[in-house]
Amino acid sequence: MNSDDFSSGSAIMSRPGASDEYHGTMFAKPTLEQFSLSKYLSEYQGRVKIRRALYLGERCPELTVESYQIALDEIKRSTTDIALHGRVFKSLEQLGEAVESDAQWTDSVRKANNATYDMLTAELSKAKQQHVKKDALRAQDGLAHHKARMGSMNEALRALQDARDYCSSIDDQVQLVLKSAWISQMMGKWLQVNSYVQR
Repeated sequence: MNSDDFSSGSAIMSRPGASDEYHGTMFAKPTLEQFSLSKYLSEYQGRVKIRRALYLGERCPELTVESYQIALDEIKRSTTDIALHGRVFKSLEQLGEAVESDAQWTDSVRKANNATYDMLTAELSKAKQQHVKKDALRAQDGLAHHKARMGSMNEALRALQDARDYCSSIDDQVQLVLKSAWISQMMGKWLQVNSYVQR
């Protein structure tokens, strides 16, 4: 995977004969002429790709429209996050872009989200009533995954915390810790990530 910083030293061209006060070499200001945003972002997928695209779009005006469009496409491809989709869609409209309406996608995803939630909560309730820990763990883990895809990270983390009651092995516990660390990372809660990693 490439470095997180697309303006790393390998992307900077030196000017022969120039010098600076520190290292004896003056570097030319990097440009975007040979930078392919789509190629760079193709190294990532899912939430990481979305976050990176939005980060670049917010900080580099020349890439804003393309970055937001890539983010919007990835939101639709890999998540069911209606709220984030709406924010990025609105940002493109405010930039004067003629963005095709995604009302049909939004409606279908909202219905699918509700149906999935109802199914998983029914499975969890049944497993609790029958005292089947394995099924309860699977349903609780499914709820966490569902909430994470929707962008409801706090609810996803809470679901994983509740799932601990149904762990029957060390491996179950390790999987929950790793998933909790990933969600905390997506939320930018780095102290919490560190806490999970040290367990």
